[in-house]
Amino acid sequence: MTAVRFLAFAGEPERLSHFLSGLVPDGRRPPRLNRIFDAPDLVVFASPETPYLELQEERGLLLGRLFRASDSWDRIETLSLSESRHAAWSGGKSLLAGSWGNYVAFLRDEHRVAVVRDPSAAVPAFHCDLDGVQVHFSDLDLCGDLGLGILPVDEEFLRQWLTWPYLRTARTGLADIKELVPGTIHRPGGGHSAIETAWTPWAAAAPDRRIADFEEAAARVRATVLGTVAVQLATFDRLLLELSGGLDSSIVAAALAASDMRVPAVNFATLMPDGDERSYARIVAAHLGFHLTEVEEDRRPLDLRPPEQAMLRPPLSPVLQPLNRALCDVARRSGAKGFVTGAGGDNLFCYLTTASPIIDAVRGLGLARALRSTLGDVAALGGCTIWTAAHYALRKRLSQGRRPAWKEDRRFLSDEAVAERMDPHPWLEAPVDAPPGKREHVASLVRAHHFMAPQYLSGERLIHPLINQPLMELCLRIPTWLWVRGGRNRAVARRAFEDLLPAEAIHRRTKGRLESMCARAFTENRRPLEELLLGGELAARRLIDVPAVESYLRGTGPARDEDYFRLFDLASLELWLRARGR
Repeated sequence: MTAVRFLAFAGEPERLSHFLSGLVPDGRRPPRLNRIFDAPDLVVFASPETPYLELQEERGLLLGRLFRASDSWDRIETLSLSESRHAAWSGGKSLLAGSWGNYVAFLRDEHRVAVVRDPSAAVPAFHCDLDGVQVHFSDLDLCGDLGLGILPVDEEFLRQWLTWPYLRTARTGLADIKELVPGTIHRPGGGHSAIETAWTPWAAAAPDRRIADFEEAAARVRATVLGTVAVQLATFDRLLLELSGGLDSSIVAAALAASDMRVPAVNFATLMPDGDERSYARIVAAHLGFHLTEVEEDRRPLDLRPPEQAMLRPPLSPVLQPLNRALCDVARRSGAKGFVTGAGGDNLFCYLTTASPIIDAVRGLGLARALRSTLGDVAALGGCTIWTAAHYALRKRLSQGRRPAWKEDRRFLSDEAVAERMDPHPWLEAPVDAPPGKREHVASLVRAHHFMAPQYLSGERLIHPLINQPLMELCLRIPTWLWVRGGRNRAVARRAFEDLLPAEAIHRRTKGRLESMCARAFTENRRPLEELLLGGELAARRLIDVPAVESYLRGTGPARDEDYFRLFDLASLELWLRARGR
C-alpha cells in the first residue's frame, strides 16, 4: 500500500553533517528508509514506497502527490526549471496557489529551507529541534534512533486535550515535538525558526469570492468532486470502499464509478436498527455496479490495553473498535491494504444543525429575502416552526462576540485539568466580520482533522479523497444558506449528484448512528472502565473528578445520556499515558 513515510533533517551544513555522522555511521540510511535527497543543508530519507517529486537544481523535493489546479486535474509528474525555482523562491506558496495534492514539500532557496504541508492534512508532518538540527518526520515509529520516544509528556497538552476535545493544534503529547498544521510553512533556522500560515480557509470564504447561485454552486461541486476524487486513487491498488449508504460515501462511490474505478465496497451494520444502513448501501451499490460485502457488529469485548504503536497523541476512542475491527477483518480476508472513505463529507458539505444560516442570510441577502427563504429552510431542517427558528437565530445573534471559537468541555474534569486559554489554530482566526455560520463551517473542517487518522491501528491505510484543497476552497465559497436550501442538509451536494445516485440516497433524511453499539459497549465495560480510570494516570495526576466518574460508572441499567462517550475519550487518553510509561 503506497504511503508517505519520511525522516528529514535540515540545518547548517557543518552541524548537519556532524549530526548525521553520529546517527548513521555508514553514511547510508536509517533502517527501512532510503536516502532520496542529499544537500549540504537538507537530507531526506523516505520509505521505498513513498512517492516523491524532485525539483530541478536541487531546489528540494515533494513527498506525496501533486496535481494541477485546472479543469484537467491531472497529476504532475515533473516540475519545470521555472516551476522549481518559483516553488523554492516562494517557500511553497506557488504550490499552494497553482496546484494541489497530498504532500509535504522540502524547498531550498539560497541555502534556506522551507517545509510546507498542504491543506488536506493527508500526509502527517511533525518536527522538533535536536542539537540545532531541525528534524521533520511522518510518524514516531521512524525515530527510534533519535530518542524522541522517551521525551516527557507535555503536561499542557493533557489540559488542552481534555478542555477542548478534538481540537488538533500544533501541540502534540510529547514535549518539544510540534505538528506542522495543514496549510502552514516551517522555516527552520538556528535560533529563529518560524511558522507562517500560507493557506487559510478565510481567503476562500471572503465575501467577494462568494458563489451566490445555487445551480452554479451545484455544478461546480459536481465537476470538482468528479475531477479530484478518482485521480487521487489512480496509483493505489487493493482498496475497499467504505459504503455506509449515506450521502457522502455514496458521492465518493459515484465519483469512482464515473471514472470506471469500481473497487469492492463494504458496509457495516449495527445489531440494532439505528446503525443498520444496509438497505441504502445495497441500492447505491446496485445502481453504480459495485460489489458489496456486508458485515455486522460483533460481540467481542473491547480491548482496553495500551496501544503498541508509538503515538504522539491518543488514538481514537476505543468505543469504535467493533466498527474498525469488522472492516479490517474484511480487508485481511480479501487481501485489501486500505480503505477509501467518505468521512469528512459532513464537514466539507457544511452539515450545520444551528440557526446560523439565518443570520448569514440576513447579512448577505438582506432581511426580507432571508425571511422569505432561509428562515423556512432552517425551520424545515430542524423540524420546528419558523418562530422557533427565528428565536434561536436571534439568540445566536445576540451572543455573537461572546462565543468561543471552540466548545469547552469540563465534564468529569478536576479544576486542575482545565486549561486557562486555548492553544491557537490559524484556521480559527476568523476575520472580525466573518458570519457565524461560516465560522461553524470552518471549525467543522478543523474538527475533521482529529478523526482523519492515516490508518487503522491494525495497519490498513485510510484515504479521505473528499478532503482536498480544491473542494475545500469551493465549498467555503458557497454561503451557508445555500447548503440548507429546501430544508435539506448538504443541499448543494445533493443537487450536484441527483442524476448519478438513486433517489433513495439523494432524498434520504435519516442518518446512520452508532449509539446502540456504543451504549452496549459502555454497559458491558462499566467495570473495566472503572478499573482503568479510577486507578490510573489521570486520577494520579488529579486531572479527573474521581467522585463524578465513580458515580457515573457505578450506575445501573443502560446509559440515559451521552456522557459515556466522554468517558471513552478519557479512556483513550488514559491508555495512551500508560503506553508512555511502558
